[in-house]
Amino acid sequence: MSLRALRGLVAIGRHGGFARAAEALGLTQAAISLRVKQLEEDLHVSLFDRSPRSPQLTEAGLTVLRRAETILALYDNLATDLTGDGPLTGTLDIGTIQTLQSGLLPQVLAAYRTDHPAVIPRVFSGMSAELALKVEQGELDVALLTAPPRPPSDRLRFIELFREPFYVLAPLADTGKKDVELLSSRPLIRMDKTAWAGRLIDQSLRNRDLFPRETMLLNTLTGTREMVASGLGVAIVPLNAQRKAETAGQCWITPFGDPPLTRGLGMLERVDHPRRRLTATLLAFMRDRIAREEDPMPASPGLPPDWTEPR
Repeated sequence: MSLRALRGLVAIGRHGGFARAAEALGLTQAAISLRVKQLEEDLHVSLFDRSPRSPQLTEAGLTVLRRAETILALYDNLATDLTGDGPLTGTLDIGTIQTLQSGLLPQVLAAYRTDHPAVIPRVFSGMSAELALKVEQGELDVALLTAPPRPPSDRLRFIELFREPFYVLAPLADTGKKDVELLSSRPLIRMDKTAWAGRLIDQSLRNRDLFPRETMLLNTLTGTREMVASGLGVAIVPLNAQRKAETAGQCWITPFGDPPLTRGLGMLERVDHPRRRLTATLLAFMRDRIAREEDPMPASPGLPPDWTEPR
């Protein structure tokens, strides 16, 4: 069993197929297939079910993939683990929700690259649920997202960094009205209920016995803000100080709830992560930047450092 064969399997798992793995490693697809075949012969198992059009990892294949990631991480990090002070190198695949991609993350990555130029960050955007799944499956090293609605598996840890309040947006003609009056008198432009923030809003509405008439389903703040400003309804959205200031000239903004509903935002990673030094450094840069912000809401007090309150 060779490290090259293990790297081939990990590349297939990370990139989602033989062809993409071969491209990433600079090999032919035949070479990748040969490495997998050698690994299957060495272990006396079938790593892939080849009956579907696109081969899928078997249960044994998933087990070997996880072990291969661990073995390669130990091998690749051996020198720096022994010294503890070697330069940071390699790629860091970061998943992020749109809120953080357009706000906090660019400033953090600029500082990160200045101090650690040999690290290449690669950023992928998405919704919290899909990003969390990619972290668990090893497709992403870390994700910056909304706090999970329930504790993650034992393989994952979530570190809450700060909290963000929710507000009701309404047309400027409704200036001065509170959230209950707005939600009772105008249709609601909804966030996707499958999104973690959307589920949090939905639960809060039910807890308060509020059942507004829904009119649209939108996933971007810009689109939602335009619809509200045009008088087509009201919306419930999370806003930091910057996005709140950008929205104030177009819409009436009032807190959702008293005290306002908030969501946790933070970092999700695997416990057995192969790039622990890279993600630990990213976490330190995130915390430093948040500490220098003018208006951050702190993480919930009294919670474990690697989890947030269940909802």
